Amino acid sequence: MITIDSLDQGAQLELTLTGRVSRDDYEGILIPAIETALTDHDHLRVLVLMDKAFEGFDLGAAWADFQMGLTHWRGFDRIAVVAQAGWIQTGVRIMAPLMPCPVQLFAVTEPDAARRWLRQSLGTVHMERLASGVLQVQMMGKLDPQALARAEEGLDAHIHTTGRFRLLLDLRQFE
Repeated sequence: MITIDSLDQGAQLELTLTGRVSRDDYEGILIPAIETALTDHDHLRVLVLMDKAFEGFDLGAAWADFQMGLTHWRGFDRIAVVAQAGWIQTGVRIMAPLMPCPVQLFAVTEPDAARRWLRQSLGTVHMERLASGVLQVQMMGKLDPQALARAEEGLDAHIHTTGRFRLLLDLRQFE
């Protein structure tokens, strides 16, 4: 069975998987929720909670998961998985590098840490005014929209304060 909570005005979904998950769970609950959320948001952050009562997927659910992943390949900003079962942890570790977004595995005792990871920015922007009047902007990691918005505010403030625009952009650590 799958239950879904929508957070952050629908940009984040929290999925709880219990018992045996079937194709009907995917087609009747999960896929419609993801497609609805993607009509309002370009990317989703997803927390998948698999507690001790989670027994696994039937073959139809596994196939539906594969199809959904291909259909919405670029629709995910990041995915956090909270699981206890060793076979799930191994599967996540194998699949994570193949995903188009960051995927992080958390122990079943760490759902709050997973929620924090979903909320935080994975990248950062550092701005420094150099003596020559140049603004050095260093972009590091993978930036989320909030980090870019904060950087834009800082850049606007610099332009308004100095009245001119000289920029040194450092992208060496930018993903």
